[in-house]
Amino acid sequence: MDLQRRFVADAAHELRSPLTALSLQAQNVMATELSSETQARLIPLQQGIDRAKNLLEQLLAFARSQALMKSAVTPILLLPIIRELLEEIAAQAEAKNIDLGAKVDEGLSLLAHDLDIRTLLRNLLDNAVRYTPQGGVVDLTAYLHAGFLCIEIADSGPGISDVEKIQVFEPFHRILGQEAEGTGLGLAIVKNTIERLQGQIELLDAMQGTGLIVKVRIPLS
Repeated sequence: MDLQRRFVADAAHELRSPLTALSLQAQNVMATELSSETQARLIPLQQGIDRAKNLLEQLLAFARSQALMKSAVTPILLLPIIRELLEEIAAQAEAKNIDLGAKVDEGLSLLAHDLDIRTLLRNLLDNAVRYTPQGGVVDLTAYLHAGFLCIEIADSGPGISDVEKIQVFEPFHRILGQEAEGTGLGLAIVKNTIERLQGQIELLDAMQGTGLIVKVRIPLS
């Protein structure tokens, strides 16, 4: 398993540079004077390169999270991390006119790897914004309850079936019929991270009858 993880990390890292170069070359070509037909053919090429780059980033994140298993944890504050991640994803939310909000208790902290928490929250927020339609809502809430740090991310998207709620944590699983594009690795990385934190995750139907609530519980000790 260690050899497999190292191979995935090395392969993803080596592919990063040539894919970035291809993306830049495609952008340079699209910036020149081309016929509308040629421009139309270049768009799916750029989209394909972007999907491949996204997959590589997910593979690298998965490999990095695996490498953290043997390193020491440190106390980290949650609020600064959430603020940074909300800033990162703000443009993606604004492009779809999504109301992105957060309510986080001041001073929340836990013993963990900074990268683990960032990876966990980044994937959950990205999924929520990605699958929420135009004009929707995504809200993050974090609080303490009964010795656990609880994080809830609620969206007004289409939700998922009870069967899919189990299958979505498998690597490369994609929900059929969804227009949003992803790698199918996001929730597999989330599951791996939560297991390492000895936490729990639930996928719940939204109270309003549409959308999804992702609830994460991480023990404080």
